[in-house]
Amino acid sequence: NVTFGPDVTYIGANSFPYCINVKKVTIPKNVTHLGIDIFCKVRAMVTEVDIDCPVIGEMAFYQDCITKITIGDNVEVIEPRAFSSSWDLETVVMGNNVKKIGASAFANASKLKNINFPESLEEIGKAAFTQCKSLVSVELPDKLSSLGEQAFYTCLALKSVRLPDGLEIISASTFSDCSALTEVNFPKSLKSIQSSAFSGTALKEIHLPE
Repeated sequence: NVTFGPDVTYIGANSFPYCINVKKVTIPKNVTHLGIDIFCKVRAMVTEVDIDCPVIGEMAFYQDCITKITIGDNVEVIEPRAFSSSWDLETVVMGNNVKKIGASAFANASKLKNINFPESLEEIGKAAFTQCKSLVSVELPDKLSSLGEQAFYTCLALKSVRLPDGLEIISASTFSDCSALTEVNFPKSLKSIQSSAFSGTALKEIHLPE
């Protein structure tokens, strides 16, 4: 296991290459910088991550074979591709203060079935959860104002979506090819549904706000 002490503030890119025995990583709130792919070349070993630093950096755990991620209350930003292609990821425990999930942050997490979105969340980036093929339901909080293109593209098991009350735009291909999707609420605030937003879904009834 790897646990960083209270004086560590910076973890650079590729800091722990070929550390083949690492299975669990704990990153505390005092870490302010997390480099790209910090555990490169150990993708078969790192299975659990506890992280509480303010920003989870771009590609920090790209393609690692993580099964569980615990995101603490000090985390506010998850940058693009932070956990992309974590094919074994099953569980994400999201902290209460996450405001932004970047583009492709959890893309291709094909075993992820559920994720809790905190009330603090304001933005989900492009393709953030694309091809999360086991994700069953999504409940988005009312503070969310930006939902990127292809955010949930090809989430094949997705059956129901709760959109936030203040959402004005459903971006292009947001739920495209979610072939099991049968239930979506459309909030009164909605002004625009962009191209192919629900292409290839199983929706039978659509009730748009007046």
